[in-house]
Amino acid sequence: MNSNFDPEEQCFIVFCKIDYVELNIQNSDNVYYFESLRQLFKANLGNTVSFKYADKIFVHSLFDNMAIALFKYIRYTSKMNIIFWGAEIQNLKNRETNYKCALLKKLKEYYITNAACIITLVPNDYQKIIKYIRVKGTHKDGKYPLDEEQHQIINSMDTLKSNDPYIILVGNSATKTNCHFEVFNILEKYSEENIQIICPLSYGDVSYREKVIEKGKKVFGNKFIPLIDYIEYKQYIQLIARSTVAIFNNNRQQALGNINAALELETKVYLKKGTTMWDDYVNDKKYVIYDVHSIEESAFSDFLTMNSDDSLLNKNKVQFYNSTDYCVKVWSRLLE
Repeated sequence: MNSNFDPEEQCFIVFCKIDYVELNIQNSDNVYYFESLRQLFKANLGNTVSFKYADKIFVHSLFDNMAIALFKYIRYTSKMNIIFWGAEIQNLKNRETNYKCALLKKLKEYYITNAACIITLVPNDYQKIIKYIRVKGTHKDGKYPLDEEQHQIINSMDTLKSNDPYIILVGNSATKTNCHFEVFNILEKYSEENIQIICPLSYGDVSYREKVIEKGKKVFGNKFIPLIDYIEYKQYIQLIARSTVAIFNNNRQQALGNINAALELETKVYLKKGTTMWDDYVNDKKYVIYDVHSIEESAFSDFLTMNSDDSLLNKNKVQFYNSTDYCVKVWSRLLE
């Protein structure tokens, strides 16, 4: 943002520490960082950030911590532009019986109803939001770019796939919305083939993760490799590059970074049909992506194989939609 828009006209407030994310903000005078929500609340941001005179306030996600953080500035809700990441939308339809959770949900509903704009990374997610909550503001599509280092790592990768064994990537995290068990049942018919099932489970629900590992080992034995520890980004991208197939059976908007990396690295991608991600990638942007349930009728060779022209089309499309120029256009519309 600072590279493409005037730093004097914007500032960023970042809070909460994430062990696996390295923040490089030492040379950014317009970034204010707080290690915890408590630290953010104690700070008197009014001395440095003028919410009163800001034209727009962009809220990146609406999870519980964010809803609490915004409460101090609730009088500026009409200036807020809320960018939804996916999981928060899923939670909107849940009926809360716990008093604290119910209160937080009411608070989120207030923000959503009265915000200036609702921004979704997958366009049709907006339809899910207005199904549960009345929205007074406008709707726009949003986009997060890859940083330059990520671009360089992906571009430097050899896309030659492993065939001894064939690597199949399943899911992106230890969350139920990955629908791992459904995928394992579909893939079970290939369990005697020369495959390796790689299953990233380094974050999410620990209890669910253990169930996924138990099921994966039961179906695929030592061919099932759960990734429970964080690995370097370059190492993870190398794993995607060597994968012949990547299956993201997520029933909501999730794993966009993984999906985009797989498409750019010419890996064959399967998604759950009927989701907002399927609508965005396949129906709207015309990527060549396959329905997870089509695997049920596929011979092993068909499951693995993809036309090279289709792979190249996917690569070109994802490079266009992830380009700096495209992201600048999107954010220019959001800022106008």
